[in-house]
Amino acid sequence: MTQEEKPRLRTPALTIAVCIFIAAILISLFRWTLVQFLTPFIEPILEIAIGVLFLASLVWSAVYLARARKQSPRVALLPLVVNVITIVVVTFVPFSLLTTQLDFRVHYPPRMAVVSNVLDGRYEALVQNRGGRGDFIALPAQLSYLSSGGRYHPAAQTKRDFDFFRRLPGDSGQLFRLCVLH
Repeated sequence: MTQEEKPRLRTPALTIAVCIFIAAILISLFRWTLVQFLTPFIEPILEIAIGVLFLASLVWSAVYLARARKQSPRVALLPLVVNVITIVVVTFVPFSLLTTQLDFRVHYPPRMAVVSNVLDGRYEALVQNRGGRGDFIALPAQLSYLSSGGRYHPAAQTKRDFDFFRRLPGDSGQLFRLCVLH
């Protein structure tokens, strides 16, 4: 085969499939950050848009495979393979769990420092009574990133449990409970 007869590996269908793969991975990784910045009403629209683009890419890949399979079956199959990999990765990789565990591990030492300061009584002046859910402590500005809203709830002080919240859409949230044994 001469240079002119070789099929191009870089096709528009493959380029679109790879771009959609990257976009889907990034949206899955940063879903909760996007929800915080775009609100729970706009972020799903972004996910739907990526889903529609993915379906268009899937159809385009199938059409490309049907048209170009005689010239070079391997090159014609690549965009479809990338789309199948996208489905498998987005469906079976637990991105929310991975990002939650990473958040917990990255912020564990400063959260334990807050717990230590609470046990030492350094935040007594920062206690806020929010009503039926108990007291909250407004964290200092430099520590507000540790919990949604910059507050944490010292639940059941007798058990030495301390709750840090990460707010999620739908009035739910991820709870990091640190138990201190003394």
